[in-house]
Amino acid sequence: MWHHRLTLALFLPSFIFLPVESAVAQRTEPDLTVNILEGGECIKSSTYNGFNYLDYGLYVQDAGTVRSISRQVYDVIFTLAVPESYRYTVSCRIPEQYVTLDIEMGVSDSAASSNPLINAYIYQSGSVREEYLGLRSGESRSALIDLQDFDFGANPNHIALELICQDVALNGSCYLHFMQATLIRGEGTLSSTSGTPAQPRSSDGADRTEPSSDGDAVFEVIEEVFDWIF
Repeated sequence: MWHHRLTLALFLPSFIFLPVESAVAQRTEPDLTVNILEGGECIKSSTYNGFNYLDYGLYVQDAGTVRSISRQVYDVIFTLAVPESYRYTVSCRIPEQYVTLDIEMGVSDSAASSNPLINAYIYQSGSVREEYLGLRSGESRSALIDLQDFDFGANPNHIALELICQDVALNGSCYLHFMQATLIRGEGTLSSTSGTPAQPRSSDGADRTEPSSDGDAVFEVIEEVFDWIF
């Protein structure tokens, strides 16, 4: 009996460690966040009926697109645009696995030449959840929206982002840039907050994740096996 256990002990390291190390090395964390335009089912609408304006009024920016807002440099995900006295709206139905929407928006410093006056709204369940009236060049706002807040309405996962161009010079258009519009997976609920300036992105842009605990679990199993052998 002890002879068989000793033989097993001699071959055990090559049997256990190589597959375990390979499995841990190949393990990847799931993506817990996604852009609202990619993760949601979104529909565009506008009171302006110019040629093909539903497409031109929403600019999905290329990776690396930046804007200066309040003399700080931000990455921009997408931009809403509309001429004076018109509105542009993106309405989205969010899948239930996402529980939070993190929003950062602003008006670029370079828009000062056209002196835009912008009203921005975030709708939830068909009602105004957040409103930012009279935004000017260089101003930004942020909000954290609980997508499971049924106290606010029957469909809290129905979100709309809306731009109304109150005034702009030189027959131009108003542009509202979104530095972040992120859907976050998870459990529980969060309170909606608003009115705080958006923060610029870190220079490296790297995501931070906690180290995996798989290694601890593996070594616990190995210790139990050796206890049985010896």
